[in-house]
Amino acid sequence: MALVKVEKVRTVATINVTRVEDRTDADLLVFVTDSHGVSFGKEEVWSYVESEGECNIKLFWDETTPVADLKVCFVDDLGVAGWVKEHPLKGSLL
Repeated sequence: MALVKVEKVRTVATINVTRVEDRTDADLLVFVTDSHGVSFGKEEVWSYVESEGECNIKLFWDETTPVADLKVCFVDDLGVAGWVKEHPLKGSLL
């Protein structure tokens, strides 16, 4: 599971992410949970943390899709979460 910290400044973030509504536009379908034990080792399961020491991803929510490193669509079902297509960041979000 990716432990995610949201940064307010782009320059301190690890990746720039934008949210898309249509699953076909996404690189990654993300399921969000508060439980850190759910699906350990899965990049498509995110849990938000406040501490930089806890996180393995620091992201900046980017409003401009063309400059984003990753396009995500949030899903309510863990079973459909996952990579939609091959992507350079696949394997690096843990």
